[in-house]
Amino acid sequence: MTAVSLDLAKAYMKVDGTAEDELISLYLEAAETWCGNYIGSPIADLDPVPADVKIAVLRLVSFYFECRNIATFFPCSLRRMA
Repeated sequence: MTAVSLDLAKAYMKVDGTAEDELISLYLEAAETWCGNYIGSPIADLDPVPADVKIAVLRLVSFYFECRNIATFFPCSLRRMA
């Protein structure tokens, strides 16, 4: 059982189409694992999953999705300052 479906995550992030489904699914798995570790109990053990946990998973998935290029993005102007 997952706390957040792929369709709900895509709706939350306003993503259309299926091109990003595999990536979003990966982020969902990672976000649920992270949240489960944070609360000290696997998300799969929660029945029903509280709304605040679902929102935490959605926000974390959205963060992962929106910031996926930050690790590789380093503008030349910042390189000079480093």
